[in-house]
Amino acid sequence: MADFEIGASVLHPRYGPGTLTSVKKVREDGEVKEYYVIQLTRTKGRLLTPVQTADKVGLHSPRRKRDRADLWRVLARDPNEMPSDFRKRRKEIKTTFRSGSLTDMGRVVRDLAWRQVEGEATTGDRRLLKRAKDLLAEELAAMGSMKKTEAAERVESALEVRFQA
Repeated sequence: MADFEIGASVLHPRYGPGTLTSVKKVREDGEVKEYYVIQLTRTKGRLLTPVQTADKVGLHSPRRKRDRADLWRVLARDPNEMPSDFRKRRKEIKTTFRSGSLTDMGRVVRDLAWRQVEGEATTGDRRLLKRAKDLLAEELAAMGSMKKTEAAERVESALEVRFQA
C-alpha cells in the first residue's frame, strides 16, 4: 500500500491530478475508515479516496521525467491487436489505467489511435481514446516542465509521425 505525505501531488486515473490535503477518519458501520482528501486540479473539486483501496484504484505519484523517453518509444512502435469485443477492450483499458504505468497508458493511446486510423473505432473507442489522451497529457504535465496543452500536442505529434510511416 502506497503511503502519501500531506501536500504530495497525486494522480487519480479517473479524476486526474490533485494535491493530497489531509487524511480524514470517518466512522462507517461501527468502524473507523481513513480517506485521502485530494484537492483536484482540473475540476477544483475535492475527492475522498479510501486509503485501503488507493493502490487498487490506481492512485499514484507523478512519474519521473526519465519515464518520458520510454513513453515516446512505446508511441513509436507498431500497434498491438486489441480485443474485437468492445466490452473486453473497455475492461482491459480501465485495468491499464488503474495500473498507473505511463508506458501502458501510451500503449492504449497508440492502439486506440490505430483503430481510429484504420476506421475500426467505435464511438466508445473514440471516447476512450479522448479520455486516454487526456490522462496521458495530465500525467506528462504533472511531471513538470510542460503544460497539459503542450503535452497533448506532443502526444498527437508522436502519433502522427507513427501512423504516417
